Amino acid sequence: MFSLLRRVPNQPGSSRATADPNIGQDNQDESSQPEPAMEPQQQDSSRRTTAVKTVQSWGFDWLEWEAEKEVVLQVWCKVCQELYKDTVSPINPGQIQVCDLDAYVGGTRTVKKCNAVSHAKSRMHAEAVKVMCPVGESPLERHFRQRDEEKHPRMLKLFDIAYTVAYSEQSFQMYVTIAKLEAKHQVDIGKQYLNDKSCSMFIRYISASFLDELKAEMTGEPFYCSLLFDGSTDKTLTEREVISMMYLRNGKPTTKLLGICKPASGTADSIYSSILEKANEVGLDLEKSCVAMAADGASVNFGSQRGVLTKMQQDMPWLMKFHCIAHKLELALKDAFKDSYYTQIDDLMMHFYYMYHRSAKKWKQLESIAEVLSQDVLKPVRAQGTRWIPHRRAALRVLDRNYIALVAQFEDAGSGLRKDIPPADAAKMKGYLRRLRSLEFVLHFAFYRDLVDDLAELSTSLQAETLPLCSLRTTIQAVTMELEAKLTTPGERVTSVLEEVTEENQWAFREQHLTRSSTTLEKFKKVSAEVLGKVLDCMKTRFADVLDHPILLAADIMDMSNLPREVSLLNNYGNDQVVELADHFRDILMSNGCDMGAIPREWTRLKIDLQRRWCLNPGESFTPIWQAIMTQKVDRFPNITQLFNIMLVFPFATALVERQFSYLKRFLGDWRLGLGHDTLEDLLRICSDGPEIEAFDAEPAVNKWWGDANRRGTKRT
Repeated sequence: MFSLLRRVPNQPGSSRATADPNIGQDNQDESSQPEPAMEPQQQDSSRRTTAVKTVQSWGFDWLEWEAEKEVVLQVWCKVCQELYKDTVSPINPGQIQVCDLDAYVGGTRTVKKCNAVSHAKSRMHAEAVKVMCPVGESPLERHFRQRDEEKHPRMLKLFDIAYTVAYSEQSFQMYVTIAKLEAKHQVDIGKQYLNDKSCSMFIRYISASFLDELKAEMTGEPFYCSLLFDGSTDKTLTEREVISMMYLRNGKPTTKLLGICKPASGTADSIYSSILEKANEVGLDLEKSCVAMAADGASVNFGSQRGVLTKMQQDMPWLMKFHCIAHKLELALKDAFKDSYYTQIDDLMMHFYYMYHRSAKKWKQLESIAEVLSQDVLKPVRAQGTRWIPHRRAALRVLDRNYIALVAQFEDAGSGLRKDIPPADAAKMKGYLRRLRSLEFVLHFAFYRDLVDDLAELSTSLQAETLPLCSLRTTIQAVTMELEAKLTTPGERVTSVLEEVTEENQWAFREQHLTRSSTTLEKFKKVSAEVLGKVLDCMKTRFADVLDHPILLAADIMDMSNLPREVSLLNNYGNDQVVELADHFRDILMSNGCDMGAIPREWTRLKIDLQRRWCLNPGESFTPIWQAIMTQKVDRFPNITQLFNIMLVFPFATALVERQFSYLKRFLGDWRLGLGHDTLEDLLRICSDGPEIEAFDAEPAVNKWWGDANRRGTKRT
């Protein structure tokens, strides 16, 4: 088009330039004179007029006009006017123009939509838009943009609702209910995406945005992490393996869900292959980043020949293997109680749980008796079937609270006077009563509570999401000392029972006369001491591979309480341990560009800084100190901090993975067994890794949903 036009200097007294001085001189003179504007009063009253609102409805953003009294007098194209204001057409007399150039550059009083549409479709206008508005948008694009700008706040609200439903572990139908409630409150959420399928879709994008954040953090170099995994068969009889990852985030150990995989079978080879597949799926290079793995003590994980961790260690010789230490504590207590009186107490609590769990009538009777006796009762809870000692403590506390009401109910039911109670049930109740009213039971029950109180506190500490090595060893040693003290000094509850149950008091406990023999006290002291000794021995055996492991002993240099206060002793502190740690992890450190020769030199300077910091803040705890070092000292000590990064992501417990399986169990209720594998993973990522509802930011998820070309076939810009 531009080949037909040539620019020439403006002629004096003319508002337009001529195409050629020798051609069309008369036409030039005529065309160069501006057309006089018609006064409103001179216009023909019979001429067709166009209202301003009509022109606005055409939707042409390039169209400008002159109006009077809401009537358009003249229109022009602002884009073409800017580009072609010094250009005339045609070059040759009688040439047909591509568009009405002079009219839409200088302005035309013919205000018709068909003319405007023809101008918009012309090649000349398209070229003008490309030159003058390189980032301009078409009317259709502008329409979509304006519509999207209106929809964006609505989508944020809908994504918030979907997140609330997922985080609260509710059915997707709850999304529809909440949306209706918001609409009732006149909240602008639109009329689209108000069904359960939209909720499922939004949850998928929320989970994907969380995974994108995790992938972005994995791209940092160097990146070190540990894997925690566990497997189970859910209600759908599907074998699932939940895998989480511990890594440093802003210098602090953090655990996030890596994903859920479905092994072909429960064998070590299948689990091993599924873990590698999931790592590749999320872009995690295990051989360059994984330093440790943790799982429960199942043989499929820790088998010496073909266990999952054994196979992993063959690929990565530096890999540290950890058997969940909270599980070890439970197993130590189970070993110590084997064939002892305390297994009978466990069985008794289990019988009570099932009796009141399955019979509403018996529970109602117990509540009525408690009300008469002015007692508060709690419903019995399950003491076994879990791996955590705090569950036993809860069951023991309930039995202690219900003791008086239970004795009264069993006495009434076992009296033989109740015709509505079958003889077999009456005999069973009479046996329970005999057990509860024995001095042997009361003493061992009190000892059991004293013992479990100490162990439950330890178990809770060991189940923490992040547990520093120094805290682990200190906590275990403290509880061990408390248990050893009970070998010579009875615990608080045993002491209280011995003070109450005396010969002067006629061997009564809570106004209940207890049966006894002459050797009951001596036998109790002997059995309790033996069991306590077994608990200590089993704990020592179970924890030996953690407390006495050479790498973990060397890592004790990170404990600030071990740091010498005298400069003369600081010179040699930790030197051998740093060398031992660096040698063990040499391969993975070198694969991440670590200068092995610089580690001893940097350690010398770093421990001076550590001593100075400790002297200024002697009460500062482990986590803030190393968080500051891993965020503020990395530039000064780029190599030694890599080594300590590895130490900080050691996983000592898999309690988090157990809790994630609890989420899955709740997700797969009787009415939700049809949830797909991907949906389960999305829900678990939201519940396990997501923030509180009030802190959730839907913007990244909405942007991801908005720009997904696969979802709607067209990618929005």
